[in-house]
Amino acid sequence: MIELEQARHRLEELGLGQAAQSLDAKLEAASRSQSTYLSFLIELLDAEIQERQRRNVEVRMKLSHLPFRRTLNEFDFSFQPGIDERLIRELAALTFGIFARVQVLIFRKGTQLNEYRDQRYPV
Repeated sequence: MIELEQARHRLEELGLGQAAQSLDAKLEAASRSQSTYLSFLIELLDAEIQERQRRNVEVRMKLSHLPFRRTLNEFDFSFQPGIDERLIRELAALTFGIFARVQVLIFRKGTQLNEYRDQRYPV
C-alpha cells in the first residue's frame, strides 16, 4: 500500500493528476486481464491524455466566448427543410475523403488546362 501511495504521489508531482486518480482502477483491471506492464502503462497514459484533451476543449470553449454550445446531433433539421441532413452528416464524418481519387492529367506540349477543361465540360 505504501508503494501505491508513493506511485500516486509521484504521478501528481509530474502533473499527471488523472493518471494518479485512475491508478487504482487501472491496476485492478490490469491484474484481472493479466495485461503486460507496457499495456498497463499505455492505458494509464491514455486516460491522462483523454482528460487533458477534454480540459483543453473546455478551456478553448470558455475563451471563445460563444453564447452556447451546440453539437450537430442537437441541430433541428426539420426547422430548416432546405438543408440536406445526409450531406451535412457525411461532411461531418469526412467520409468523402475515403473515396477521393488522384487523377494525373497528361497534356500534349502546348495544351493549356483551360483548353482541356473546355473540351471535357462544354459550357
